[in-house]
Amino acid sequence: MRASGIALELLMIGGLHATVRAQTVSPPQQVAQELQSERPVRLAAVAIQSEQSELGFQPVQSGAAPIYLEGRIAPNLFLNRDQGRWALELTPAIRLRIFREESSPVWSPSFMPRATVYFWRDGTWDFAQHRPGTFYSARFGHHSNGQAGDFFTAEGDINHVDGSFSTNFVELGVHRLFFRGPGLARGYGIVSFSWEQHVPIDQTDELKGRYSTSRLNLRTDYVYPSPVLKEIDFDLALLMGSVDGWSALDGRRVTVELTGRFAPPQLRDATLFAKTYLGQDYYNIRFDQWVAFLQVGLSIDFTTWSPVG
Repeated sequence: MRASGIALELLMIGGLHATVRAQTVSPPQQVAQELQSERPVRLAAVAIQSEQSELGFQPVQSGAAPIYLEGRIAPNLFLNRDQGRWALELTPAIRLRIFREESSPVWSPSFMPRATVYFWRDGTWDFAQHRPGTFYSARFGHHSNGQAGDFFTAEGDINHVDGSFSTNFVELGVHRLFFRGPGLARGYGIVSFSWEQHVPIDQTDELKGRYSTSRLNLRTDYVYPSPVLKEIDFDLALLMGSVDGWSALDGRRVTVELTGRFAPPQLRDATLFAKTYLGQDYYNIRFDQWVAFLQVGLSIDFTTWSPVG
């Protein structure tokens, strides 16, 4: 499959959905006003950390097979009650890479559907109060590559082309919404801690002892009060459990990702992003590779809210 064809298809999908939610690239003050008028702040807090769909180019990379583009399609559907204390997020995410090989192949895309339940003890949050609030989440996720080939090649290496990869996990999280000042002029954000546990249900047998099945995740998202710099996201993960060849203090147990999102006035329906990542490759069966890269590209937030009850 050619790189140009896939890139065009991803951009067409992005353009279709961007027209539905153009406010995602507004300055943070305007975003906050719109969120306050449309739904309770507890739902706005969830939206800050929702995944965005992206199409990125990697000008600098190390430790993995070279790629032209990486794409992520992650539409988010929220089911919620306006006066309730819960929300259900459904995300049928797909991630793919276009490799720098003959015919620009797309090998083993990542299929990552998940369902997340968010819930609150306090249903009275309001942006006008400018006070922090805490909420909780329980996520049920799946990660596979849709392949049925042997896990190992004839030489004994992991089969990165069509080797079967599948795992399921439960992730429990606590999230804290905060404001930098008494108003929205200085921005607001969210800090999240979660425990991710992979379970031996429909899991590839060969992952045992090779893949970290217990993970501690830290994420912070900060929305800036700027017409250009929209958001800063920071992710840190500690890969725990028994992994062959890894000591308890092995540096490969840590992954770090830092993303900046920019919304120039000329881009009404999308944002530009710059991302740097260091750690275990997150692309399904390529988890045995250590990677470092800088990625730049275009992102769009596909989010739909559907009140129920």
